Amino acid sequence: MKFLKKFLLSTLIILSTFTMISTTILQTQNISYAAQASSIKINTTKKTLKVGKTCTLKVTGTKKKAKWSSSKKSVATVSSKGKVTAKKKGTTIITAKIGNKKYTCKITVTNNSSTTVYITNTGKKYHKNGCSYLRKSKIKTTLSKAKNRGYTPCKKCYK
Repeated sequence: MKFLKKFLLSTLIILSTFTMISTTILQTQNISYAAQASSIKINTTKKTLKVGKTCTLKVTGTKKKAKWSSSKKSVATVSSKGKVTAKKKGTTIITAKIGNKKYTCKITVTNNSSTTVYITNTGKKYHKNGCSYLRKSKIKTTLSKAKNRGYTPCKKCYK
């Protein structure tokens, strides 16, 4: 009987000690998770891009993979790796979702209407400076004027 009491008492002490240690470990882990969550952020919250240009957004402070989305895919799209491609003039919100948390960046896309392009006397394409199709006869104009006149992009320099 004495042996049984000693055994039960020893078991109770061991279990109590184990419970206190595990509780302390769990509390410490929760604190580190909370600290980690508060340091997670997106590298920029506002960005302006011209039509056709790209930028890459990143989430820092975590090793977890973000799920990216765009509120207006017609304005700008985003890849699974955070690469944003400007499609047309407007504003969209790019969201990176990690767990239940969302991190956003406002993307403003502007028109390329003032972009300089070159046309020739005979062709119906517009080109970037240095395109081999331009040769010597090149006429400087803006992208919007070239489009309004019915010119289309050169397949060689606008891949």
